[in-house]
Amino acid sequence: MNLLNVYAESGSNFQQIGGDCPDGWIQMTRQRPDGEDTLLYTASDIGEWVISEATLQRIAAEREASWVEEEMVIIAEQLVMLEDEDPSVLPGTSRQWRDYRIALRAWNQANPDFPDATKRPAQPT
Repeated sequence: MNLLNVYAESGSNFQQIGGDCPDGWIQMTRQRPDGEDTLLYTASDIGEWVISEATLQRIAAEREASWVEEEMVIIAEQLVMLEDEDPSVLPGTSRQWRDYRIALRAWNQANPDFPDATKRPAQPT
């Protein structure tokens, strides 16, 4: 069986199979893994495909941004329900829901705990 060499640029997910190694690229130990996560892999300096900490942080940040958007919808609904004196409103005063909205706006890259989901702002109780 004739195996072709695989080359990649360290820190990227581009690969070249066969041919000569492009300048600045390295030989990999194998092809980039296939599957739904294939584009998450980057070439390491030692020729291994890895999902880097930077990639994991980017994914977590995207997940948290989506969560904030979902929570903003809930806040808007709760504020209207409080105004209407709806008996099915969740716990919390109007001021608490507004403070929660302010905390969510600050839940971003500028917050040192972001994107650690265990340190998210909490809904009023």
